[in-house]
Order: sequence, then C-alpha cells, then structure tokens
Amino acid sequence: DIIPFVTVQCPFDSSVKGLAIEILMKINSMLKTQYLNGKIIDKCTTDTLISQISTIAINNIGVLIIDEIQNVTGWEHFVNSYSQNFAGFLTQLINNSGISICMVGTPESVLFFEGAEHLARRTMGLKYTTLSYDEYFKNICNILFRYQYTIKNATINEEFYKWIYDHSCGNISIVISLLHDAQEIAIMSGVSKININILNEAYQNRI
Repeated sequence: DIIPFVTVQCPFDSSVKGLAIEILMKINSMLKTQYLNGKIIDKCTTDTLISQISTIAINNIGVLIIDEIQNVTGWEHFVNSYSQNFAGFLTQLINNSGISICMVGTPESVLFFEGAEHLARRTMGLKYTTLSYDEYFKNICNILFRYQYTIKNATINEEFYKWIYDHSCGNISIVISLLHDAQEIAIMSGVSKININILNEAYQNRI
C-alpha cells in the first residue's frame, strides 16, 4: 500500500524521538500495521526509529509533511542542542529514506534552516507569503467565487475585491475561510446569496 502524504506535527519541545514516534503512529493508523508498540518505544533508540521509518518510507510513503517546524526555533532550543539534533534527524531521514519531505512553518523557521547549512543544502526554501492587491489576487478571488453553494451565485465586482483584501490582508487562507463561512451563514439564515453584509457577519463572528 502506498500513502501519498503523511502529515505530522513537530513536537513543541522539538523532541526527535517524539517526532519519530508520531510518524510511526501515523503510519500504523493509515496502513493498519504494528510497526510501533509499547515495547518498541521503550527499547528503541532514535537511530533505530529513523532506520525503521526510512525503510517504511521507501516502500510506502510518497511525501512526508512536517508541520509547525518553527517549534524548533524557540530560545530555549538554541541554548541546548535540541535544534542541532533536530537538524541532524531531518538530514539523516532525507538521506536514508530518499523520499520528499515538506517542512511547513511560520517565517521564524527561516532561522532554523539558516543555522543548519547541511540542511539548507537539501531544501528548496520556497516561501508563500501574503499577496499584493493586483490582478493575480483578483484572479484567485474569481476562481474561489466559482465555488458557491447558495441558492443564487453572487457576481464578484470591485467592491467584493476591495472588501476581501482589506479584511484578509492578502492571506489566501483567510480569504477561503471568509467565503466558506459567509456561505454557511447565508444558508443557515435563509439568505439566497452572499453579500457584503454577510461577509461582515462572517468576519465579525468567525475570523
């Protein structure tokens, strides 16, 4: 069986063993396997866990996604060796498994990658930030407005563009949440289509 994506979250304390255990637990859940149990957790070293994850990854995983990677950049992690251990763990996992690993985090995570040259060489460093108010932003809004599930479809215009940008600051995640929640409120309220008033209600009550 192939798992296209495995998504895990970086532990708050940057525990390498904690992350390795979470990866194996997620694999167990998705493949219905027993790669991890209480006895293994007690006896296995971090290196053993990495080796096991790498072997499974080669055969079963397409992409490993590690979210909240900025958790390794807290000050308490710089005064000890946690961040260095974590960088070593990721480097070893990349080298041994041969699969693609996507690390997702806030801008603070740049500090982590800049401080680990051997890891920086293995990453693309793609950054997705807020958008400017331009035709590209408007085109994304046009695409999102195709997904309307109210009785009637609202027609997007300059008023919608400006309101959405002013209330999202160009953050696409917020734009999607606003349009989703506005439609939900409209449907539950018996309103046939979204409008600026419904969007305002979604912003005030949900965002």
